[in-house]
Amino acid sequence: LFDGYQIKKGKLRGEVSEGMFCSLEELGLEEEDQSEGILILDKDTPLGKDIIEVLDLNKEVLDFEITSNRSDCLSVIGLTREVSAVYGLPYKKINLKYTGHDIDSNLKAKIDTPLCSRYMAREVTDIKVEESPLWLKRRLMESGIRPINTIVDLTNFVMLETGQPLHAFDRNDIKSDLIRVTESKEGDTFTTLDGVERKLHPGVVLINDDREKIALGGIMGGLDSEVKEGTKTIVIESASFLGTPTRENSNKLGVRTEASERFEKDISPELASMALDRICHLIEKMDLGKVSSYTVDEYPNPRENPEIEFSKNFINRFLGTDIEKDQMIDILNSLEIDTVSTGEDTMKSISPYFRNDLFIKEDMAEEIARIYGYNNIESTLSNVTSHRSGRYKDQITRKRLLNLLVSSGLSEAIMYSFIGEKDLDKILVAEDSKLRDAVKLKNPLGADFNIMRTTTLPQMMDALSLNYSRGNRDVKLFEIGKVYIKEGEVLPNEKNVLTIGMQGKELFYNLKGIVELIESTFKLKGLKYKRSEKKFYHPGV
Repeated sequence: LFDGYQIKKGKLRGEVSEGMFCSLEELGLEEEDQSEGILILDKDTPLGKDIIEVLDLNKEVLDFEITSNRSDCLSVIGLTREVSAVYGLPYKKINLKYTGHDIDSNLKAKIDTPLCSRYMAREVTDIKVEESPLWLKRRLMESGIRPINTIVDLTNFVMLETGQPLHAFDRNDIKSDLIRVTESKEGDTFTTLDGVERKLHPGVVLINDDREKIALGGIMGGLDSEVKEGTKTIVIESASFLGTPTRENSNKLGVRTEASERFEKDISPELASMALDRICHLIEKMDLGKVSSYTVDEYPNPRENPEIEFSKNFINRFLGTDIEKDQMIDILNSLEIDTVSTGEDTMKSISPYFRNDLFIKEDMAEEIARIYGYNNIESTLSNVTSHRSGRYKDQITRKRLLNLLVSSGLSEAIMYSFIGEKDLDKILVAEDSKLRDAVKLKNPLGADFNIMRTTTLPQMMDALSLNYSRGNRDVKLFEIGKVYIKEGEVLPNEKNVLTIGMQGKELFYNLKGIVELIESTFKLKGLKYKRSEKKFYHPGV
């Protein structure tokens, strides 16, 4: 068996037994808490048929790693569309038809946060909440999803098909006709489906009725509104939530689900309608309930599909190919990117609703290239203009200066181009000094590296201090680097600066000698020594 137990011939109550009846859990096909005794096959199962075929265990499971820009491929339909284009084969579209019933429904929705782009809902009455058929449970388990019951399992099945997460609420646990989509505030808590009460930080998307929270939008439903045995009416939610906030909230809460994994990749709001129709079709097909003909659909800013114009000449020049225009159009249409000819050399494509990564003509070139086949694109050498080798004048000067300093016994130090504002405090820079008017970084590594440096002294002092703390008391360092002086709204003025730092005995005349050596080597004229008024220099320097 799955756990290593070996079935042998033996006697049971005086009778010889050649085997034993097993549960799915004993066969390793179901989790322990899901099994309720032996596996009972359907009455129409043919006798003598291999159990591998009966349980459909001879399928291979493929594991795909989907990049963040291809959220459309987080579904069976998306992957099927790709395979269809590559091999030039048609594929069967899923059935979305259902019979709507005239059910009295006053359900409404209101979106009060920009983090939700669309919210759809539909009621289903006379629900049968029972154990799912074996085919459905096997399909979910092959995808790493634990079966629960018919309704919950169908929401997960449709998510795998379409890439759109769904959620089902017990209608009796929604205390009002209005469903509101809001954001959490400081101090809010919520108990999720796994029974954990979670402290919410501000900005988590919440699904609420008039009295209480019923779900964390895009992440997980609530324990108090779950579909359970005895549920007779459900509300199926099909919504769309923004990717980045979903990922951030999921990480902060420590909850990562199949739903959040898809929403964080910015799936198309247009999928909500398809997935909702699909699950309603399956509910009717499996005779699990009566679907309402009324649909709640809040969609404040419908997505506009970008139009992209390009030419055959551009594509071939960009890719280094010689592909005919008709072949380009066929390739793009096979990917369901609606493309038509607009002239002898030109075409126009409309980015499909499920592709959030197609905006420019270079994107069209990429789509054509990967279906045409990168292996079919011949390697060609680029035409480049060759210039005389050698260094520029400033490079030659820098190299001469570096060699001079190294030969004088100094070691080169290489520093970051950015520092922290507190570094200026270390060297006593006045509050009104121009050195404090620095260029700030939009994406700093941290508070210690949030501005472009206007002086190199703090870093040189840190380097000397580090050496001293490690027992290196006789240190001579130099850096040839840039400082960045702010000049209005334009780019900062980048100035090359030589900084020399020394610690040890008899340093003044050593340093003065190096300065005079630089003066004579580079024939500097008008060099003068004068007392500095800056507080961070040693008195007398």
